[in-house]
Parts: sequence; structure tokens; C-alpha cells
Amino acid sequence: MNFKLLIQYDGTEFHGWQTQEGQHTVQGELMRVLSLLDDRSVTVHGSGRTDAGVHAEGQVASVNLQREITPRKLRNAINGNLARDVRVVSAELAPDDFHARYSAVSKTYVYRLVHGPVMSPFWSRFAHLEARPIHLERIRAGALDRILRCANGCRVARAYDYRAGHQGWMGRARPLSSG
Repeated sequence: MNFKLLIQYDGTEFHGWQTQEGQHTVQGELMRVLSLLDDRSVTVHGSGRTDAGVHAEGQVASVNLQREITPRKLRNAINGNLARDVRVVSAELAPDDFHARYSAVSKTYVYRLVHGPVMSPFWSRFAHLEARPIHLERIRAGALDRILRCANGCRVARAYDYRAGHQGWMGRARPLSSG
């Protein structure tokens, strides 16, 4: 049975998505739990990889299991055996040819920027504090794209959406490559 999993995680304590010998990774944790549930070694495929400390709100993964189980029971069983910093939000049966990486059609990255002199400790894991003046017209002109490239070491094609809120700015960007 092939399953599509929608996953969220706080990446602070992880060394990224991909399994690495002797390191705590999201893929490694999912493979550990799913191998227990399926009574055999199981490989989980992600739609992409994240670096150490990077979070995901909607990472898609696929896994093929021999055990017959409903998607709801699978989701609950996985979540019942994972630490609280990873959650399978949904599980669904997928066609046999579904593969999270090769079936992905797009990826969106969200960068959170809090503007002000102080950032709430509740945001410290998920946003960057910027105390310098922020000019909306420059943001719309693409200046933030360059800031984000430098600050995160991530190449973005162009940030396409900025929203202001009481907690700060949120930018969305699509990657230059599909890797």
C-alpha cells in the first residue's frame, strides 16, 4: 500500500530531512517509526530536503507499506510513536506510481521577518528579527529578495508575496531549481 503523508516539523533539533549516520533527522525518525509499524525496514521518500534547523509546514512524503492499515490509523500510529516536534497531519492512499519527490510540481518557501526592537520568544525559532527600518516600496521592488538570499544562503527566484501583520512581514518564494 502506497501512502502520501503530509508532515509538519519544528526542525530546530534536527540535522535536516535526509538520513545521516549518527544524526537525528526527520527522515530517520519517520523511517524508525514506520519500520516498527511494518515489521521490516522501510524507506520514506520526501518531496525535498531541508537543512539543519529548517522547519516544514507542509512537507510531503511517500512510503510503501506491506501492512494493511487505514490512512487514519496510520497517521495516529505514526504520531503516537514520534516526538512532539514532528507530526503527520494527514495520510492518504496514493497510486502505486506516486513518489513524493518525482510527483512534486512545486515548492514554496516562507521566510518570516519580524520588524521591531524585540521579538517574542514564541517566534524566535521561526522568524528573523530585523530592527532596521523596512520600506514597503523597496520590499515590493525586490530588495528583500536579496536580503533573504544573503541571510539564509538560499537562492530564490523572486519573492512573490509579502504580507504585513502585527508580528512582522512574511515573504514567500519559489526556488530557482527543483532540487
